[in-house]
Amino acid sequence: MASSKLFESWTFSLPVPEPFLQTLIDKGLNKASSQEEHISIYNLMQQGKQSTLHGPVLRAIFKLVELMETDTEGALGVQKNETGETQFYCGEFKKRDEEERIVAVYNFKNGKFKVCESGIGLHRHMPALRSGQSDGKYLLCMLEYASLNMDGPLFNQEFYDNFTILREQYKYNWTDMDLALKAAFVCCDNIYRRVEKANELGTDGLPVDRNSLASGNAPILTPQAISGGEYAPTEVTSGRFEIMSVNRITANSRPIGTLGSKYCMNVELTEEEKARVPQISPNYHVSEEVQDILEMIQNSPMRTFMMRGDSGTGKTIDVVILAKALGLPYYFLTCSEGTDEMDLVSTMIPNTNDKVKTEPPVMPDYEDFMMDPSTVLSEYTGIYEEDVDISQAFEKLMGQIYKIGYQNCKDQKDFVLVESDLIKACRRPSVFELQEPAVVGKPGTLVKLNGLLDDCASITLADGEIVRRNPDTIIVLTTNTDYKGCKDMNESILSRMCMVFDKKELTPEQMKKRVMVKTGCKDEVILLKMAETVEIIRQYCRNERIRGGVCGYREYESWVWAYMVTGDVLKAAKSTILSKAASDREYREEIYENCIKVSYFEFSAAA
Repeated sequence: MASSKLFESWTFSLPVPEPFLQTLIDKGLNKASSQEEHISIYNLMQQGKQSTLHGPVLRAIFKLVELMETDTEGALGVQKNETGETQFYCGEFKKRDEEERIVAVYNFKNGKFKVCESGIGLHRHMPALRSGQSDGKYLLCMLEYASLNMDGPLFNQEFYDNFTILREQYKYNWTDMDLALKAAFVCCDNIYRRVEKANELGTDGLPVDRNSLASGNAPILTPQAISGGEYAPTEVTSGRFEIMSVNRITANSRPIGTLGSKYCMNVELTEEEKARVPQISPNYHVSEEVQDILEMIQNSPMRTFMMRGDSGTGKTIDVVILAKALGLPYYFLTCSEGTDEMDLVSTMIPNTNDKVKTEPPVMPDYEDFMMDPSTVLSEYTGIYEEDVDISQAFEKLMGQIYKIGYQNCKDQKDFVLVESDLIKACRRPSVFELQEPAVVGKPGTLVKLNGLLDDCASITLADGEIVRRNPDTIIVLTTNTDYKGCKDMNESILSRMCMVFDKKELTPEQMKKRVMVKTGCKDEVILLKMAETVEIIRQYCRNERIRGGVCGYREYESWVWAYMVTGDVLKAAKSTILSKAASDREYREEIYENCIKVSYFEFSAAA
């Protein structure tokens, strides 16, 4: 007798689907076969080997083939973590002639399924395995899909090969029923043996938790789990998900070193500009937001973006990674309550240089210029442009000589114009980050930037010069939204952002990976425990309405550094993460007792 409810005796009594049913009748065969070519390699019986066509297994195969080959509504996908490891197999299946979908998730690590029936205004439990109600087809779909997924840990070559035969026969209207029948027998025997003998087959087995299916009902997949993204496919292999949201962030986050030169703009930079190109570890992960921005920059005219989120969620490092991937210099300006228009653009300051006469720039020799304009131009600009057109070279040469003369004239003035980093970034291809624009106190200050953010992309300086934003200058605004002092963003600025990203709080796993890169600490167990403690403190402060403090990634990183130096996790916590979690001493004591000390009781004596 089968040990799994998926293959109880009543499931074998169910009819097999066409065209196999008619084929068996025509050939005078029954559903059981002892032919060697019909038996799976996982059939370990010593005597009386046979395989049996199993109706639910075949109906599940047909469901997958229909989803892969036709416009049948539904979807198949995999949820992976940051390192690309498979977490869950996800599926949505449209019920025949009904609007609702069956939503199923399979966790291969514990062999558990979660299932529900969902649709517009509907979310209910459904029997997973019950005679006369449900034959387990959708659970078998998930096991078969896991066996077909080449990147997953349950991929099985025998099942894949025979499924492919059935898929091809389906496409070409069953032209070779002998071949199809052989493949059907092997597929049924394969799934049956790998489920029933999972413990004996090791990595080739298909884990199924028998206790969770003992009643015939799989645990319900709740609306909270779906809406919260707990089960959100990161890779979609077939169809389109409608109930479960698709989340590509963790799966697509990958080290910047893997991007290579894919997005590099290959702009020839001056020595000063080269010094501004960020030099960061190739192990830093590129978030999905950055990858989306890189794709937009490469394939569209989008050049202005905004990132919103709590402190420590990685907004600035994302912009730095963006500049690194593009191979462009990075500039930034941090706003404050008193930031005004002059701070954003340019200001006039007293000239403290000695006023001495300087010789005007020497014009190049005409013959030298006509013979080798590239070399002559490079002497004035510092950039060698091979095969430059003579007329273009002359125009650039005159412009550079004008700038040199203009700078000499400025040195003779009582006041000189000092450009902000924003203007410097706009003159040449660059990445510019405007940090914390939401804290600016004066209404309308940011409106000064409207001209730079518009399609015309220009701004007028204090001396009347009109500066046009280089077409390859990227402007990114990064801001917190719910911290003390933050104000609503000016609508005119918001409307000029091509894309706005809201950064989520880092998960403990993400914090652990980031801090390992920053600090070099390799003790993953303690680092993850510390990151989970940060999350506990954050949640405790929210629940208890404790305000006036911060607890995020920056505090976590400081805690790790202090722990690496002192070797005492509790002592390090008191002066790093605890001291900033709340301004009130009583609250800090409460947080220490309820969130930190209980988690590290083995260290309490040292504290």
